[in-house]
Amino acid sequence: MKKYLSEENKLKITIRKDYFERENIKAKILSNINRLTHLCLDEKTEHTKNEPQKRVPSNENLENDPSFEVEKRPKLNEDEKTVTRNKRLLQSFLFDHLKKAKDALEDEKTNKTIIMQQAQNKRVEAKLLEEKKKIEKNEIFDIEKKTIVLIDDIKILEENIKKNEGKFMKMSLINHYDKMKNFISTNTSPTIFWCPLKFNEKMKTLQTGTHEFINKKIQEIESANYEVEFEEENWLKEFDNLREIIKRKSLENEEGKEEENEEGKEEENEEDNEEETEEES
Repeated sequence: MKKYLSEENKLKITIRKDYFERENIKAKILSNINRLTHLCLDEKTEHTKNEPQKRVPSNENLENDPSFEVEKRPKLNEDEKTVTRNKRLLQSFLFDHLKKAKDALEDEKTNKTIIMQQAQNKRVEAKLLEEKKKIEKNEIFDIEKKTIVLIDDIKILEENIKKNEGKFMKMSLINHYDKMKNFISTNTSPTIFWCPLKFNEKMKTLQTGTHEFINKKIQEIESANYEVEFEEENWLKEFDNLREIIKRKSLENEEGKEEENEEGKEEENEEDNEEETEEES
């Protein structure tokens, strides 16, 4: 009897520890899944979120209203001298403005320092973006790897809990029925155990029948399966979906790198051709 009780207490403590450890691991897995979800967000969706909404002009509804009419500006009667003078001023202003804009564009194109600075800025931005993607890729790989290990750990714990719960249930029932051997069982359902004040031959016969009933019950308990079953968690499906997204994005990144390399080669060839034409001219 004492042996059963001591084993029961040990199993109770072990089961509680396993359940507590399972909850801790589950919390870590959920934290990893949240981080993976954040890292796997599509850049396009992020850009659309950051983009400010276009303002609708206040007069748009008025223009669609058939009763709304824009008041026309009255024409001014000007003489021919004023008209020709205004035309001359406008032409000279436009000519000066276009000339300045053209000169500014030519200066910007011909200025090598500006061109080199712009190219350098683009290269720096590309390198920073590439470095950021590498860091995120390594983080995703690390989180995915750790989460797989945690899922394996939680499955091992669940198996241990199932076995220990089954053992504990069997021990508890066997211990319960073992105590009832000193009593006499009734044939009613549920079974009632009672103990007479004095035992006579008839009572002893009934007690022997109770012993047989209890031994049969203990055999049924030992052959029965009392293991608990854990339901499949939703986060497990979510993690599988994230892994599929990670695989797809890695393939897309590889294809994008190949396209960038091809475009880079084409740009280099174009730059070489431009330099050759400049030298010839």
